[in-house]
Amino acid sequence: MRKAIVLCLSAITLSVIAEEPELKGLPQGTDLLGSAYHEALKLVDTSGKQATAETIEVSEPFGKALRVTVPVRSEHKSVVKLQAPLAQPIAKDDVVVLVFYARSGGNGGSEALALVECNEPKWGGTVITTARAEGDWKRFLVVGTAKQDFPAGKTVLAFQVGNKEQVIDIGGVTLLNFGTSVVYNTTTKKFRAAGSEAASSETANILMKADGRWKPLDMENIQIAPGSALDLSRFVDGPAGKYGRVTITPNGGFAFADMPGKEARFFAFNALINHLFDHPDVALAASTEEQTKENCRAYAALVKRHGYNMVRLHYVDFYLMSGSPADYECNKVNQDRFDYLVYCFKQEGIYYGVDAMSFTGLKKATWSEGVAMRYKERFLVDPSTREVWEKSVRIIMTHKNPYTKMSLAEDPALIYVTLFNEQDLGSYIGNFDHPAIRPHAEKRWREFLAKRYRNDYASLVRNWGVEASSLPAGGMFDSIPFFDKKDAYANGQRGNDIGLFLHAIESEMHTWYLETIRAIGYKGYSVLYDVISFFRHLDIHNDSSVVANHGYHALPSDGERPGSRLTQDSALTSAASYWRSRAAARILNRPFMITEYGSPYWGRYRHEEGLFYASYSALQRQDVITVHEQAAAFRSKPMLECYYGRDPIGRASQLMSAFIYKRGDVKASPHSVAVAVNEAYCVTNGAMNRTINNEQSKIALLCGFGVQYDKKYPAGLPPYAKPDLILLPADGGELVISGAVGMGGMANVVDRGDGSDLTRVIGLMKTKGILSAENRSSASKEIYQSDTGELTMYSAEAQFTVITPRLEGAVLKESGKASLNALRLVSTTTPAAVAVIALDDAAIPESRRLLLVYSTDAVNTGLETSPDRITLVKPGTLPILLETGTVKAAVKNRYAKTVKCFALGMDGQRREQIELSGAADEEIRLLIDTAALSKGPALFFEIAAE
Repeated sequence: MRKAIVLCLSAITLSVIAEEPELKGLPQGTDLLGSAYHEALKLVDTSGKQATAETIEVSEPFGKALRVTVPVRSEHKSVVKLQAPLAQPIAKDDVVVLVFYARSGGNGGSEALALVECNEPKWGGTVITTARAEGDWKRFLVVGTAKQDFPAGKTVLAFQVGNKEQVIDIGGVTLLNFGTSVVYNTTTKKFRAAGSEAASSETANILMKADGRWKPLDMENIQIAPGSALDLSRFVDGPAGKYGRVTITPNGGFAFADMPGKEARFFAFNALINHLFDHPDVALAASTEEQTKENCRAYAALVKRHGYNMVRLHYVDFYLMSGSPADYECNKVNQDRFDYLVYCFKQEGIYYGVDAMSFTGLKKATWSEGVAMRYKERFLVDPSTREVWEKSVRIIMTHKNPYTKMSLAEDPALIYVTLFNEQDLGSYIGNFDHPAIRPHAEKRWREFLAKRYRNDYASLVRNWGVEASSLPAGGMFDSIPFFDKKDAYANGQRGNDIGLFLHAIESEMHTWYLETIRAIGYKGYSVLYDVISFFRHLDIHNDSSVVANHGYHALPSDGERPGSRLTQDSALTSAASYWRSRAAARILNRPFMITEYGSPYWGRYRHEEGLFYASYSALQRQDVITVHEQAAAFRSKPMLECYYGRDPIGRASQLMSAFIYKRGDVKASPHSVAVAVNEAYCVTNGAMNRTINNEQSKIALLCGFGVQYDKKYPAGLPPYAKPDLILLPADGGELVISGAVGMGGMANVVDRGDGSDLTRVIGLMKTKGILSAENRSSASKEIYQSDTGELTMYSAEAQFTVITPRLEGAVLKESGKASLNALRLVSTTTPAAVAVIALDDAAIPESRRLLLVYSTDAVNTGLETSPDRITLVKPGTLPILLETGTVKAAVKNRYAKTVKCFALGMDGQRREQIELSGAADEEIRLLIDTAALSKGPALFFEIAAE
């Protein structure tokens, strides 16, 4: 192993740490422990399960280690930990480095969550990592930059080990603060002294401009041309509603009433109505209403050519009230435009979902005034304000569209209504902290406790035990203060009561919505609480006939404003956590819809999404997938956050998704694994604010997966089909919206369970025949292969492959290569998604018309970011620059000697012919350098036998 350093005495720590290869030549750091690590770190065990810690002699150069024995697994990592207070403070922007070694001290693997944390004035962490080790010593070096001040005495170094029965040895621990004297480049993983020439070079902002690698992409014509290789209108059957209303099939999916034996699957995007009419990339609103209507017709036809058969109509309330004269009086011009656009969508075969309330309801308000109303929170705790919803939704749903001759409530093309967009965020993020809302929340909280404890204050005090110290002495129910957000995660009875309170008000809210919208006259499907999906929400979802969820692979922390941050990691390194955490919310006997997802600009690896996201959604037989947002555009504009129609990489991803998901190239899993959950579990201490365990949700990468909920469900739903395997929840996971700590992102699940659980489950799945003996899945190697054999994720390498008769593709990193089936060999010089698609629906070797997609990265000219591309300085402007590269592919095809290859424009039209590199034995050989194309780089290449 690598040379290790003796660190037993703090007197020598600072001199020997410089021998660590990454730190050689750097200024001296400050020792934050103040004494030998094996003396500073003390065992803290609040589990009552008799964990032990001892100092042991080891043969490694650091001489001593701490061995922690955890005899019984606990629900939380943090209940058993080694912990040491910091001897020195850490200032905001200081660079802190933690070096340590870990090994398993017993049979099996070991795991620790290592972090420097401070809970005052608010929780903050600097160095954080999950250390997993098997067998011999493994070295870890973790770097963090402090985002706040960390005072001495209130800040600790901790190794949390409680949620696994294990023996773990930890040694060679050094924690240094380099202040601002060093710079750490997260891309190169190297340190430099601040102010040095090398540091200045490495820390210079990235400023994107055209060069040999990044070349302007011709976006002059981006409207897909009819009949072109990119025209997917054949996937859409109109007019919408001609087969009757959507119904639920015996296997829990969607079908049309007049076509009961055929699955109905909806490929969709979010359409912000005000953006469609007013933003320059679409700008349906024209100087005359005749031109506006013509634009609406043209746009609906364009959406169809993209292959979409559904749109989610978002911010309807805000658009209808824009420029309105008074509350509950819609702007007549806007109402007519909205009605006509809905009519045009229907005529083209495009179904729709509607947000009953996205924002303001039909209240006359500016954007900022609407934010201040905070109806997401208000409605939950102040029922007197709900008349806004009832009046608004009644007008929206019962208004007679003069073009369709029916109201939204009557229209069979309306598939679902979102009762209030993302209302679960109202209690999760806001926590009723607004001064106008807080008194209502406090009143409801006190009423809940009084009812729960039958007005017996002494009983509440007894049940809360030590937690009753938060109550005023000799108080009464009307003196109980409201809780802080962090208190909802406490393990005691008070935390349990908080969870029950949140469940009670959210459940009552859902019941009120359902009763009210049915009284209005809408009898179709509706959804609520579409982001978080804690177990307490699962209990509420059980009262709905369909379930919907949202999730993103990172969101900018502050849009396109300077300083906004966006993580630049591959989604595959987390085994597609943002997809899995949503898929785990599925209830197995009813339709499941993804009503928002995306990989926003300026993410480096957003090209990955098109192949894996749709593939796994098809594997799980999800009924709707909806990208966010505006996926079809008339004209090119600078890329912004989630505007897929402006983003050539987003457009390429959606094109591949259309074949994978809408055409049905990827097969649904023939098996299912169910997590059995009941009401008692969902509303019990600990589980209420947790989700399906992160490790357990990886089963969704292997076969059909979801929850079987043991409680009465709505009439009309089929009984649960017998699953191939039933599991209990693996402790639940903690949901983290990483934007809350300044990094952007949404809904990622942090590990809580034993990683070896998945190894045992995979073995069990093979024993039961769910996975074949040849299936390559391995939890330890982070390889996940579907039961169909079509999908394989190599998470550790951030690679993915899909192999179907009509489509094959791979997500590869720089210099990556793969051999599939008909796509015998593919390689790329830059990270990319590469796919070959049969356009004529034949198998690839028999197809006369193929499409090669080579999706890399694209940025605005003038995009300026920090050196790691995380922090935004300027979003940039036109022209859009495409990252060029060389793709090599060998494709089995019987027409290899007669085909021609053409680079396509963004509209699908042929731009130039490309010479093939050869053909032999019915194999097309391609070698395309996109930087060398005479008419500029391209993402799409048509290969046709003519």
